[in-house]
Amino acid sequence: MNILMNAHVLWSYAGEVADGGLKDEIRALFSLVKPLHHHEGKITLTGSSLSINGDIDLSILLP
Repeated sequence: MNILMNAHVLWSYAGEVADGGLKDEIRALFSLVKPLHHHEGKITLTGSSLSINGDIDLSILLP
């Protein structure tokens, strides 16, 4: 497995963001904490796949 790039990643699904309220939006804009997210992990790009490993694991094979 030849790793081309890897990084730390934060994300939320659309439904999770829609469930947030005004308090979450203000916190995301004006605080010194991480951006609004519900999941985090490590994203890795290889010559044959894109993988996310963390509280949810996902692997996408590339053509």
